[in-house]
Amino acid sequence: MAVMPETTNVVPFATAHDTNIGVPGLWLVKATDVDRLSVLLKEGWRVREIWDDEARANPGLWFMSHYTQPTNLLFDVLNGKGMVAFIRTIVGWRCQVYAAAWSRDAMRRDDLFIAACKIAMLTNRLLVIDSFVKMDNPLSQRATVRCGFRNRGIIKDAQCYNGVPRSMYWNEADRPALGLDEDE
Repeated sequence: MAVMPETTNVVPFATAHDTNIGVPGLWLVKATDVDRLSVLLKEGWRVREIWDDEARANPGLWFMSHYTQPTNLLFDVLNGKGMVAFIRTIVGWRCQVYAAAWSRDAMRRDDLFIAACKIAMLTNRLLVIDSFVKMDNPLSQRATVRCGFRNRGIIKDAQCYNGVPRSMYWNEADRPALGLDEDE
C-alpha cells in the first residue's frame, strides 16, 4: 500500500479507476478499493450529519457495512474531496442518498451529484431516491432542492445525535425530476 503525504488527500488508484463511469470528477468506489474507502471514511468523519449515534458507536464498521453492500453505491467526488453514497437500496424501488463535500472544489458541484443520482437510478432500476437533511442545515436543504428533490415534509425524531432525537427534512427525487424517462 502506498504511503500518502499528510498534506494531501489525493488517493493513489489504478488507471482503470480514472474512467470507470465516464463522468470526469466522479469515481465509483468498489468494496475492494481500500485506499479510496479509507480516505472517504477519514475525511467523512468531519461531516456530523453522517454520524448519528448508531453510526458513531462503531464508525468503521458502520461505514463499511453501509457503503460496501453490493446494491449500494459509493462515489468519490473530485478524488477525495467529497462523496455521494446511496444506501438502504431496495432494487426496483428506492434508496437513500448521503452527499458531503469537505473541500470548496467539491461544493456546489450539483452536476456530479445529479450524475451520481442518475447512475444509481439506472443501475438499480430505482423509482425514487430519498434524502434526509437535518433541520439546522439550510445549505444542504437548498442544495438538495436545487438538484431537483422535492420536500415531502418533516420527520420528527428521525435520528438521534448525542442522545437527542432530531427532526429532519424528507426530500425525494423521482426519475423525471432527475431528467430520466420513466422507462429508462
